[in-house]
Amino acid sequence: MVTRSGILEGCVSVGMPRTAAELTLLFERGSELPADRSVLLCYDGPDYEPEAGSAFAVDVTVCWCNGVTVGAIAESAEASNTSVACIGAATRAGTGCGGCAMRIGEVLERFATFGSTP
Repeated sequence: MVTRSGILEGCVSVGMPRTAAELTLLFERGSELPADRSVLLCYDGPDYEPEAGSAFAVDVTVCWCNGVTVGAIAESAEASNTSVACIGAATRAGTGCGGCAMRIGEVLERFATFGSTP
C-alpha cells in the first residue's frame, strides 16, 4: 500500500480478493484507512466470519468489488431479479472477481424464505 496522510494512493493485492475489494473501495472514495491497517488483512483470513446475527443486516456488504449490500440485493429481488445472474445484471454484484456468488445465493435464499427484506 502507498498512503499519503492516511489516504490510500495505490496498492497491489495478490490472492486476497476481499482485502483487494475493500482497498479498491477506499481508494475510489478517497476514504481514510483504518488506524490499525492490519484489520484489512483479516478479510481474507481463515477465521474471518461476520457476526452470525448481523450477516443479513441490510447494510452488510456482500459484493466488495462493487459495494453491493444485502439491502440492495433484497430490493433487486423484490423487483423479480431472483437469480445470481439477474442480481449481477441489476446491481453488478458478482461481476468483479465472482467470489461473492455463493453469498448472493444465500441472500436470495433467505429472501425467498422470509419473503421480504432480510
